[in-house]
Amino acid sequence: LALLQSEMIAQGLKPGTVNRKLEIITAILNFSAKKRRIPSNPSAGFEKLKEVRDDIRFWEREEAEDFLGFANEKYPLGSRKRWIYVVYLLAINSGVRAGEIWGLQPQDIQLGGEILLIRRQMDRVKRAFRPTKGKSNRRVPCNPELLQELQTLISEKRIPEDKMVFQNKLGQPMLHDMFKKRIFDRDMKEWGGREIRFHDLRHTAASLMVGGGLDLKTVQEICGHEDIQTTMNYAHLLAEKIKEAARSFSVGPAIRPAEKKTAHLRVIK
Repeated sequence: LALLQSEMIAQGLKPGTVNRKLEIITAILNFSAKKRRIPSNPSAGFEKLKEVRDDIRFWEREEAEDFLGFANEKYPLGSRKRWIYVVYLLAINSGVRAGEIWGLQPQDIQLGGEILLIRRQMDRVKRAFRPTKGKSNRRVPCNPELLQELQTLISEKRIPEDKMVFQNKLGQPMLHDMFKKRIFDRDMKEWGGREIRFHDLRHTAASLMVGGGLDLKTVQEICGHEDIQTTMNYAHLLAEKIKEAARSFSVGPAIRPAEKKTAHLRVIK
């Protein structure tokens, strides 16, 4: 089981998913042991992986705009590192996953530049490209500003249609762990705002889409959620934000000093 566990982790499965799969195997072995088809359950005492359930975190629009403003100044137009700003702009405006960003190619810009076709992602464990998480291609929006930045980057670096838009100095696909450690984490601290994970840029995009009035079905398609319930989580989070505002935000009448109160005269006939 330990070997199987390691193999599933190497495939990119989450600890919770691995645990669920191994539970099925353990149940089968238990049944076989009870029926005396095997001497004992070889999985007895096998420890599960620790599951870390991260809360969904996201920026408000003002925070996202402020961070992009910081990145725009740090990596100005025409600079050698402008591509870093484009990565942030892409993540916050399209809701794509990190691996999907590193798998983007010029030929994926379609339909006059208004659509990005997401059809591959970089596997951070195997360091190779594989199909997207949902196993099927999907389309995400590309607004005019994002399109201009992508086209400029592709033109300046002369990136072929079938090569990666974002590459390292050797022209190889970007490794996310290196990008996070050497660039994103440092930018978070230098910016000085509320720190979130890189994956939370995706949550930020989804929550801003829902908060902006985009219907849940469309957001589901853009984000590639298999279950609409996953998309609805963002609506629930926004509802909680509104309830929080109801508890903490209030405007009422001030207590006015007696000398400032206006006397009301009544005429007696």
